[in-house]
Amino acid sequence: MSRASLVEAYISALPFAAVAIVSDGLRCRIEIGGTSAPAFYFKPSHLELVLASIDQESLAGKPPAAVASAIEQAAAMLEAPFQTPLDSRSTRSQHASRLRAARVAR
Repeated sequence: MSRASLVEAYISALPFAAVAIVSDGLRCRIEIGGTSAPAFYFKPSHLELVLASIDQESLAGKPPAAVASAIEQAAAMLEAPFQTPLDSRSTRSQHASRLRAARVAR
């Protein structure tokens, strides 16, 4: 077994969730590694409030699903709207359908 694969095996066994936060200036995406939870898309101002309201100490050593659940609960408590990739695709699909219907109606 190579050193790199040993390090990877060791890191994957640790009880932490890798959380990536990416922004394009208009919205922010939170992705949680090690889980099948979807990414969350927030407005930047909402993201800051959601992350500030999560008790990070209580999440230490919890599985990634617990981190995703904490984000969802904090967003619900603050009434901060968010989208998952599935929600985003559905919204785009509905918008495209409305555009097609408007073109046909002309």
